[in-house]
Order: sequence, then C-alpha cells, then structure tokens
Amino acid sequence: MSANCRVDPASRYSSDAGSGTYLRRGNELVFTSGTRSGERYQVVSTGFLRKLQDGKPSRLRCVRRER
Repeated sequence: MSANCRVDPASRYSSDAGSGTYLRRGNELVFTSGTRSGERYQVVSTGFLRKLQDGKPSRLRCVRRER
C-alpha cells in the first residue's frame, strides 16, 4: 500500500486505497476510520509527521507537499 495520502477539510483524508477520518490531539494525529484506521503519527512541526510504532517514533516520515 502506498504511504501517500491527502488531508481534506473537516478532519478527512483520502488516498489511492480509500478515505477516512483522522483526529489530532496535541502533537499526535490518529487515523480513526478508513484504510489507515489505527495508524498514529507524531506531529513534529507544521507539515512534518513521523509515524509511531508501539508508541515510539519510527523511520517513516511524512512531509507536506504544496501543489
């Protein structure tokens, strides 16, 4: 599965695999429904996330891309 996704308005996201919702609380973003349900990310800075595995930052990082 591709790690690419797009953040849409109203706490929604979409990707090639499907769409769903997310919740951001402080410095943590959690995908709450859809194809990525349960995935967690640490918000490092504006436009930069790091995937959490077992509550710890992993090597996978997400960077905001402007269109």
